[in-house]
Amino acid sequence: MRSFDEDRKAGDIYLESEKQEKTSYEATFSYWDIAGKDIDFQYDEDKTVTFSYETKAKKGNLCFNIRKQEDNTSKELKEICNSKKGEFAVSMKANEKYVFNISGLKVKDGFVKVNWKVE
Repeated sequence: MRSFDEDRKAGDIYLESEKQEKTSYEATFSYWDIAGKDIDFQYDEDKTVTFSYETKAKKGNLCFNIRKQEDNTSKELKEICNSKKGEFAVSMKANEKYVFNISGLKVKDGFVKVNWKVE
């Protein structure tokens, strides 16, 4: 008999629910492995974006990172992997592209909530 992990493939996310709004993202999931959820940001003026996050899972941790996109490459500005709840701010320059990413490695049975405030 195959185990739960053997039935899942690397790069899979099995969402039970997902909701994204203008300033928030939340999801419940049974399995999240390697694959990421990207949320794009770009503003006409310089902005400071404050992210608050909360996550809980029966096994594993989700990671949060923010990257600045430059041509065909990206530069990581911040990464958080071992925290269940917190907040951080990122300064974003006008007309530049940024990506907020949520990822995990064999994370099981959990939820994630992210809110952001733009100033």
